[in-house]
Amino acid sequence: MSTEPALPADIDIHTTAGKLADLQRRIEEATHAGSARAVEKQHAKGKLTARERIGLL
Repeated sequence: MSTEPALPADIDIHTTAGKLADLQRRIEEATHAGSARAVEKQHAKGKLTARERIGLL
């Protein structure tokens, strides 16, 4: 049993291009990981999210 999420059928992780596509997918997934509700909650408190604070550096 694996904890890895299922890969889209068009990504072959046995090739360099496939590994790069998988990496890009993971980066996109991590970038958009915060829920809109959590972001709204932070903004309601007058705070920035961690990603927003890092982006200001």
